[in-house]
Amino acid sequence: MSIRHPEDRYASLPSTPMYGVDPRPHDMALAMEHARLALEAPDYFSGGPRYGGSLRPRSPFPSGYDPEIYSGYGHELGLNELIRRTNLAAALANGNISARAQYSQKSTQQDALKAQSAGPLDFPPITPLPDFDWRTTEPLKLRPFKPKYHLTMALEKTTASDYIQIDKNYLSRITLRKQILSTHPQTVLGANPCVQPAVNELYIWLITTYLPTRFPLLFTLNTDKQKLHNTSNNDTYPLDPPSSPLETLRILGTALEDDFLFLHPSDDGDGYALQGFVTCFPSGFDTSKKLGLNVREIHAPVPGYREKLERGMDRFFEKLEVGRWVKRVNWSITTHDRLFAAFGNHLYEGETPEPEDIDISNVRLPPFLSLLSLPSPASRPKPLNPNPTNTQSPQTHLRSERQILHRLPHSKAIVFSFKTYLYPISEIKKEGLGEELAVAVDGLREGSVEGMWFYKRGVVWGEGVKAFLRS
Repeated sequence: MSIRHPEDRYASLPSTPMYGVDPRPHDMALAMEHARLALEAPDYFSGGPRYGGSLRPRSPFPSGYDPEIYSGYGHELGLNELIRRTNLAAALANGNISARAQYSQKSTQQDALKAQSAGPLDFPPITPLPDFDWRTTEPLKLRPFKPKYHLTMALEKTTASDYIQIDKNYLSRITLRKQILSTHPQTVLGANPCVQPAVNELYIWLITTYLPTRFPLLFTLNTDKQKLHNTSNNDTYPLDPPSSPLETLRILGTALEDDFLFLHPSDDGDGYALQGFVTCFPSGFDTSKKLGLNVREIHAPVPGYREKLERGMDRFFEKLEVGRWVKRVNWSITTHDRLFAAFGNHLYEGETPEPEDIDISNVRLPPFLSLLSLPSPASRPKPLNPNPTNTQSPQTHLRSERQILHRLPHSKAIVFSFKTYLYPISEIKKEGLGEELAVAVDGLREGSVEGMWFYKRGVVWGEGVKAFLRS
């Protein structure tokens, strides 16, 4: 069976509807033919056997297919366009949608569920938020502290639609991230060559599909210029990822508040290793020193990790399936309000804690001014007067990360992402949760890992925080 190209040139990347674009009459046969080719040569995305026909896929992979093999008529179909047709063919073949259906994200929930049940090979459909206004959206209130701290994975199910959270702090946060990427690039950006397919895969989905679908008032597609437009600051992002994975990660780092880490199977087959990252808001670790290490090595300084989590974490990464999205939330107390905190948030074995001014106040500086106080990479927080005197800035915070894990459908890399939230301790007290947090502070040394109290610097801030929360 030969493949006939339509006269019109397909866009190299999809628009917001569920299967990319509304189908054309000639689209059905072409999609079915592509599905057949995919079954006969399932590995063509990463370099597989030749297949007949004249499709010429433009893969995000830096290598893996020979352009000379895929001769055609001048059309270059993007990876997402090929995926769209396969998804469409699968849905047609299973009878879940009709050839006359309008494949739009505005279809009914029942139609969306049917399409999803057809087993698409790409990311799942995204539920739009057509009236979402980031300027009036309050940040999530994460209160994960419990009476006793037990070191567990504590995973919960989530969905692809809930992947990214945006709120009224968005513009000040991404402005801050631009400055951090400019002043600390070697600390917050890193990529080994092997990570490029995974970085490109996530980028294409986020920029061309997820963001304009989920947040259509904030992100708008301009297919003529092959750009995604950010209406909050007029930034634009190319629909095709740059040739350098570092530059691709940089764009993600300035478009979103979330930090992203990419994990690949270790070369020696022993677990997963960090191969790429953009982490503008690290909490007590320099990610650049973790590049290339496996998960076990990265977590070596964490008290109790080897005994409590190592084996379970390795099993989880090995068995995590495409299409399963999970989340978890952590918490700690910091005696500063810096989001970029690559140094100083933890104490390690052999270090001596030094007293600091535990500064707690109800008065807040403007978020943008407060967040831009960045330390130099070589600096650590100075020990301050143990008798608090400054009451004009909120220095002590509950710091929490909303973390998401999922596996990419084509590269099969695991993406670990997190968004960081800061809450002044005074805010927790006002909510009536002062005693609960005070009990949780004591619970750091009463739970399953006694060393967590020292590791999270409870010896520095613990008594001062508890006294304030109970006052």
